[in-house]
Amino acid sequence: MMKLLLLILQLALLNEAKTLESALKDSFKEETHVHFDLPARNNTARQPCPAIGDVPIVTQDRKEFYGVRYYDGRGHPVTALSCNGDYHDRVSGYNDSAPEGEGWLMGTLYVHAGCIFDGFSDYNYEGSYKEYQGPVFLSEVPDVFGNTCNGGIPCVDSYIVTCKQKMPDCVPDDRWTTVASFDNSGSSLPSTFTYKYVIGTTWSNQMSEGFDVSITVSGEMKASFWGRFEATIGVSHTTGYNWGYVSTQAKQERQEFTVETKVPGGKGIKIQQTTGSCGSSDVSTEALRSVEVMANGEFGEILIIN
Repeated sequence: MMKLLLLILQLALLNEAKTLESALKDSFKEETHVHFDLPARNNTARQPCPAIGDVPIVTQDRKEFYGVRYYDGRGHPVTALSCNGDYHDRVSGYNDSAPEGEGWLMGTLYVHAGCIFDGFSDYNYEGSYKEYQGPVFLSEVPDVFGNTCNGGIPCVDSYIVTCKQKMPDCVPDDRWTTVASFDNSGSSLPSTFTYKYVIGTTWSNQMSEGFDVSITVSGEMKASFWGRFEATIGVSHTTGYNWGYVSTQAKQERQEFTVETKVPGGKGIKIQQTTGSCGSSDVSTEALRSVEVMANGEFGEILIIN
């Protein structure tokens, strides 16, 4: 009986030792396992490459369009593994030539819609070059510039960024514009006067070309345009129109309206409209007034129509 108890005790101790050994091995594995973290971008935790539609296309002050973004770390054919290193956003019209013996690293490249990136194999925009027209996203820029730096990352000695779209750069003004007139001063009887006017905006060629790039670009350009009126004129001292609250109708394409009115005998009338201009773009607002003209040429009653 005693021998049986001793045998049971030995088996129990042996089982406990094996359990302890297994636990120690698992612990050792956990402590010695090596984690290979992907490199961070811009000193932050790694994030996936942004979609090209999520990359900013305008500067923070909304005065210029970005044409290009590039990352100076190594690219990769797998998007999730690209966009390494620091990124650089470059505005339309930007150009740069690297110092002698150096080059601009470009592992991943974005070119926005309406924009062109030209990368040169030599300094001062000389030598062979590669052109990319947006919209383009290259998670791994191929070796097309004739140069590599830092262990095989493509690099350019000089490059140029250009874009079709440009923010409006004009000074707005407004005025009362006579759109119709009728002289009934030679009659003692009232007369019916029919006139036409338009409400809406006609855009310059430069603005229209930018609108064609994309809905997003068009929205940015229009917001900048109307923002100029609000910031420069605000509530006009000339017309009284509040350019911070331009009607939707005035912002749309021009639409013509026909109106009929009565003009008293012995008087004339002028129909005037608040209009504005910024560069070659013209705005005809919904604000109209009628100005009575007396037989002697002096102005009489002024009535706001809209």
